[in-house]
Amino acid sequence: MPSIALTLLLVTSAAVVGQARGAVDEWSKMKDVESRMDFVYDTLAELIHEKVATIKESICIVPIVDRPVCGNDGRTYTNRQLLQCTAQADGTGTSKLQMTKEEKC
Repeated sequence: MPSIALTLLLVTSAAVVGQARGAVDEWSKMKDVESRMDFVYDTLAELIHEKVATIKESICIVPIVDRPVCGNDGRTYTNRQLLQCTAQADGTGTSKLQMTKEEKC
């Protein structure tokens, strides 16, 4: 089940580009978080006429999904995206802060 914020972003963004029905249909077919996150980034890229890579460098979206992962810093993160955004925000990059296992530390 998508979060309310992501659903609102999806519907609002899709409506702006005139593809609400198709976007909602496409969203409902996506079962994994990574596909849905890619779709959100693609939609943002389309709206602001920017490359997806540029958006991912400046905007970090973390879904409300409880799938704990353990980082090599010994901390438990709510999900993989939060770990990746933390690495991006503190400037360590994914080469230093990495997931060690898909469960709590």
